[in-house]
Amino acid sequence: MSTAGESCLAFVLGDELVGAIVPRKERGDLIVGPIRLLDGREGSFMGFIDWLRTKEPSMPIAGVRFWPHERSYVHKAVAKTLSYVASAAEGKGVIVWFSGGRAYDEQSSGDQAFAFARVVVSEDGATIGFVLGLDGLSREELQGIQNLVRFEEAVWS
Repeated sequence: MSTAGESCLAFVLGDELVGAIVPRKERGDLIVGPIRLLDGREGSFMGFIDWLRTKEPSMPIAGVRFWPHERSYVHKAVAKTLSYVASAAEGKGVIVWFSGGRAYDEQSSGDQAFAFARVVVSEDGATIGFVLGLDGLSREELQGIQNLVRFEEAVWS
């Protein structure tokens, strides 16, 4: 059963990966805990995503790969400084890993979903956030992500 609808997963890429479930919203800043991530006014379809699936029932999703339409949407330094973030395809994309495991099944991971995808950035540019539609993600897969990542409350402003 798919979780697509009016909700999205937000990931804040800071010292620690933080997740939140938020409503879809085309515009506005995202506040997660003490962090305000600013709307860059780039729209809500800034690229496509691949949920990186495993064959392990206890950890069905290892991470997410984001392919932005423009490389400038994701600052290069993000992939170099955070241990849970990696560059994909020579910097054309970025992978966010949800745990220490880096293995995934390529055949079941090529969603290339042109889903809701926004990038929001802190005022100082030090923290970036992805807001991703849940298209193609099952309830069990969402629960698996919630078991791996610390989730906080978040609101749009």
